[in-house]
Amino acid sequence: MSANGATFVTEDPRVEEGLIDVAAAGPSDVDRAVDAAREGADAWQALKPAERGRRLHAVAESIREHKAELARMESLDQGKPLSAARNSIYTAARYMEFFAGLADKIHGNTIPLDGSRNSETIPEPYGVSAQVTPWNYTITQLTHGAAPALAAGNAVVTKPAAQTPLTTVRVAQLAYDAGLPAGALNAIPGFGPDAGEPLVSHDDVAVVTFTGGRMTGQRIMESAATQMTPVTLELGGKSPAVVFDEAEVDQVVNNLLLGILRDAGQTCSASSRLLLAESLHDQVVNQFVVRATDYDLGHGVDNPDMGPLVSEEQFETVTVYIEIGKREGATLRAGGETTRPSILSSRQCSPA
Repeated sequence: MSANGATFVTEDPRVEEGLIDVAAAGPSDVDRAVDAAREGADAWQALKPAERGRRLHAVAESIREHKAELARMESLDQGKPLSAARNSIYTAARYMEFFAGLADKIHGNTIPLDGSRNSETIPEPYGVSAQVTPWNYTITQLTHGAAPALAAGNAVVTKPAAQTPLTTVRVAQLAYDAGLPAGALNAIPGFGPDAGEPLVSHDDVAVVTFTGGRMTGQRIMESAATQMTPVTLELGGKSPAVVFDEAEVDQVVNNLLLGILRDAGQTCSASSRLLLAESLHDQVVNQFVVRATDYDLGHGVDNPDMGPLVSEEQFETVTVYIEIGKREGATLRAGGETTRPSILSSRQCSPA
C-alpha cells in the first residue's frame, strides 16, 4: 500500500477493462524503498559471493516454478500472446541463472609495480541501483537489469511502467520468498512524476538505468544530474533488416515476420526498415503480404499470432503513423484498418 493510499488500475488491453488496483507510489514511498534498499544492500553484501549466487539461482528456480502464473499475468497485463509471454518467463529465469553464476567470479587485479610492490584493485558495489523499466518486455527487462546488479552486491529499486506493473511486483515477492534479504529487490509501481523522477534524483541512489523513449531518457539524465548520478540509457532504435540477392526467400520472410510483427511491433529492435535486393523485391513483398494477411489477431491469453497493442495511447500512435505513411505516398498492402474488441475476430488483417 502506498503511503497516501493512492491506487491506479492496470488494464487488460484486449478489452480495456481493469485487472486489479495497484498501489501508486509517491515521493514518500520512494524514500521508504530507497531506505529499505540501503539496509538490504548491507545485508546482501554481508553474504559471501557464493551464497549470493545460490540465492539468485533460487530466484531463477522460483520464476520457473511459477511460470504459468507469471506468463498469464504478463499476457493479461501487456497483451502479448501467451506463447510469447512464456518465452519471456524463460528468458527472465535465464538472466537470473546466468548472473547467479557470476556472483563469485567478480575479481580484482594484482598489478606488479616493481620487484617488491604490487597494486591491487578491488571492485565494490555501487549500493542502491534505481531501474526504470518499459512496458513492452516487463519481466525480461526487470531481470536483465536486476540480475547483474544483484550479482555484484547491489540492492535494486525498480519502477515498472504504469501500464504493466504486475509481473515486476510478483517477482519481487518471489525473490524475497526465495531468500533475498528484505530490501534487496524493491518494486515501486507508479507514474513518472510521482515515482520515477523522485527515484532517479534521490540522494541515496548510486546508479540509474532506464529503458524506454528518448524524451523520457533526457528527463532522467537531467534529474540524475542534480546528484551527479551515473546513468545508463537504452533508448528506441530504427533497426534495418538487410537482405542480399543470395538469400532464401522463405527464410527471409519468416525472419521478417518475427522481426517486425513480434509483440505487435512494440519492440525497440523491431526490423522497421528493410533494405532489400531489387532482384528479390517482388517475391519477398508478395509473400510477406500473404503471410501477414493470414495472421490471427486476438486476446493474448488465447495465444493468437498477434495480441492487442498495450494501451489506447499506443493504439492512437500507431494509427497516426499509418495515416502519415499514406499521406507521404506509402502503399498500404495489408491491414491498416482499426479493429476494436467488439468487432475483433480471427483473420482480420485483410489486404487493402
